[in-house]
Amino acid sequence: MFFRAAEATLYAKFEATYATLAAPAVAADVLRVFDLNLKALEADIQEDEVAQSAWGNSEAFHVGEHVSLDFKMYMTGGGDAGTEPAWAIPYKIAGNAVTITADTDATYNPISADGSSASIYVNIGGNRHPITGVRGTVTGHLDAKKRPYIAFKGLGLFNPAAAKATINPDLTGIVHPVTVGKDYTTCTLHGVTVNMVSYMFDQGNDYKFIDVTGYKGIDLDDRKPKGELVIMAPAVATQDWFEVALAGTADALIIEHGTGEGDGNHIRIEEQRVQLIKPDYVKVEGKWGLKIGIHTLPGEDTAGNDERLIIVS
Repeated sequence: MFFRAAEATLYAKFEATYATLAAPAVAADVLRVFDLNLKALEADIQEDEVAQSAWGNSEAFHVGEHVSLDFKMYMTGGGDAGTEPAWAIPYKIAGNAVTITADTDATYNPISADGSSASIYVNIGGNRHPITGVRGTVTGHLDAKKRPYIAFKGLGLFNPAAAKATINPDLTGIVHPVTVGKDYTTCTLHGVTVNMVSYMFDQGNDYKFIDVTGYKGIDLDDRKPKGELVIMAPAVATQDWFEVALAGTADALIIEHGTGEGDGNHIRIEEQRVQLIKPDYVKVEGKWGLKIGIHTLPGEDTAGNDERLIIVS
């Protein structure tokens, strides 16, 4: 019997100790993901290169075995103000931390540390692949007339696969995403309200698999956050974004999305200081838009770790 392509599920749980299996075991550990891709055995391949009397290969062997995976999750609120959303696990294992204010909001900010890690089970049909020590990076995507989502891409440590039944997800209390557009979304750039067509933010983490004596794991070493914003092009007499870009001005980009602040399904993306990179005309449904690169900077003080705040309320 073959496994059908539709038979894939993912479960995740934070690790108390790095790379020590925190076995996801209940329906609440099942993440509602889409576009799931798994490379269940990544490694360098080396060859013996033994001297021999005839042409041909020597024996090959795997070195530094690990796992890579990527998936997407819709961005929603947590259902209640002060409750973390479902996408908190992949977001936090990509170098972010959270501050929770009870009954009010959950605020996510980047950190200059490895931060959290997760154990992830991926079931491909009846084959379960346990992955430990998972970390990586994220991008966020808000496109008009579509549901916003985050995309996680990361690495983890290889563990032997096993034959296991899937765990059915707990869908009670699920929060449904709302689409990006006039009814649910606003965007201001440098204090100016703009007609946003799309926004992509990129955490830009430098992450890698390390295997040395005494340590094996996935490390985060740096980040270079950036983004890309597409807006409807204004008249330069109203707002000249080309001059703003040339001046190197750094100011805020703020996106509000959801059904209302404090109702459990509201997201505020706040980037305190962004510079605009190479604005360029693009066609948007028969009209002219501007595609603007976003260079994301930390706050003006020296503390850092505040380039992008995501506030869920």
